[in-house]
Amino acid sequence: MAIGRDTIPVHIINTYTQFPASGDVDFIQIATSSGGNYPNTSSGGAVKFGFFQGYTAIGGLFDGSSGLGTASSPTRTTQSVTLATSTIQTAHSSSAFGSLNLVIGGYVRGWDDSTTANNTGVSNINWKVESGALVNDSMSNGTSVSLIQITSVLPANNSGTNKDRTPIQDNTATPSPSIDHLGGIYALGFAGSPSIYYLRLAMGGGRGGTTFPATNDTFTLRLSVEGTINGVAQEVFHDIIVTF
Repeated sequence: MAIGRDTIPVHIINTYTQFPASGDVDFIQIATSSGGNYPNTSSGGAVKFGFFQGYTAIGGLFDGSSGLGTASSPTRTTQSVTLATSTIQTAHSSSAFGSLNLVIGGYVRGWDDSTTANNTGVSNINWKVESGALVNDSMSNGTSVSLIQITSVLPANNSGTNKDRTPIQDNTATPSPSIDHLGGIYALGFAGSPSIYYLRLAMGGGRGGTTFPATNDTFTLRLSVEGTINGVAQEVFHDIIVTF
């Protein structure tokens, strides 16, 4: 059975763009919580994400608690984690699955400057994972990654946790039976306008057994959040780059 290297390095790249004045210090930021950290530190520059089988994150939930860095041109934060492919294989042996869904969650934080938080000042929020979000991919061993479009509103109503998740500031809830949406930025509705995509990682193989990504297989997924703080409209980008 062909399998990839025993570890999968994952990198998340974050940038923010401010409009209209380059000297304005107001900015928004994708984070894993509403508070507790300044920009470019632990919870302050990353999303929560996991490769889910139902309610279980295979390999655990990556939450920005370690492996963070910074880069320039453009200014951005980086987040690196390692996932053992043996963990995926063990989970597959216990409960066979053909694919895993990448579920992303986060919180849109607002800042008046680099140390003064202003979460209540953030408005016009719009989480985006669009049709072109799969920037590139190079997969082998019969594995693949693809984008699945879903509707953003549950059929019951458009209030409470049934609400379209794309304009919600706090999307930190992860998949569980206690919430009535898929988790994170996804409502997984059955009515309403299709508006957001999630990534599916499909295993390969057939009757001869399941196969997994090969060494150096890779994909890049791009997401963003739009928001306004103190009249300054901007968009924050993340590239999730997975190399197997």
